[in-house]
Amino acid sequence: METQKIGGRTQLYGIFAHPIKHSLSPFLHNQSFLDNDIDARYLAFDVEPNEFDAAMKSIQALNIGGLNLSMPYKEKALSYMDELSPEAEFIGAINTILNRDDVLIGYNTDGIGFVRSLEAENIQLANQRVVLLGAGGASKAVAYQLCQNHVKEIIIFKRKNRTFQEVCNYFKGMSEKCHIPIRVFPYEDHLNLNHKIKNSDIIVNCTNIGMGHLEEAMPINDLSILEKNQVVVDLIYQPQETLFLKGAKKRGCHTINGLGILLYQAAEAFNIWTGSDMSVSNIEETVKRKLYKEGSTS
Repeated sequence: METQKIGGRTQLYGIFAHPIKHSLSPFLHNQSFLDNDIDARYLAFDVEPNEFDAAMKSIQALNIGGLNLSMPYKEKALSYMDELSPEAEFIGAINTILNRDDVLIGYNTDGIGFVRSLEAENIQLANQRVVLLGAGGASKAVAYQLCQNHVKEIIIFKRKNRTFQEVCNYFKGMSEKCHIPIRVFPYEDHLNLNHKIKNSDIIVNCTNIGMGHLEEAMPINDLSILEKNQVVVDLIYQPQETLFLKGAKKRGCHTINGLGILLYQAAEAFNIWTGSDMSVSNIEETVKRKLYKEGSTS
């Protein structure tokens, strides 16, 4: 990879998260700055929770051009914004910040990344029945963007814990505003879970089941309910093929991992900051090789 010299006009971008050392974002954005001949650098900042306030205040103090946010700061950063994009305001979480003349504007590109990833696979969303497994921030962003793409129905499964009713109320509000049926059911109701999945067109794993210490687990227990030609999406991109996706592929499903979603949400953020396009197709194969190498040595 070629390098550019850093000078007095070099613009700084980055990501705040904790932990952050395995993030692919610096590679994606620095390569894109190089490809577009933009004098900028992107760094990963591992921000401890007790340092988050100071880190956010540094954006304007250091004239940082823009930032990404990952766990656990997507909601916490809202109060620091001067403006919010429509989707960020509705979702209640941001993953991208633009510093425009000391005015901080928050965006959420996760849902757009999801939709663009499916579009790249020629998946149609209009009038489709979609099941989302999990109801966290990723699920909210995906559901919002699915509504903008006129799906027929969204069914969400969430663990029945202390936040269950709060989440039900949230998605009820989204349903009423977007005029798309959205219903939330307990994850523990396996009979209903199986029935809804069997009668859906697209199933999306929005949980972390299938990665890290949960790599040997799956978000559903019975893969026999999956039907040939259903679309099964896993937001996880490392491993590149989770056990869930492997099983779904054997059932004849069209499977999609989270790498495209990562790339397209990054491309949207890159465009917000620079007005230039990230060449997703050029970067994707390099990222796949990088992930394969890291996976084989971990």
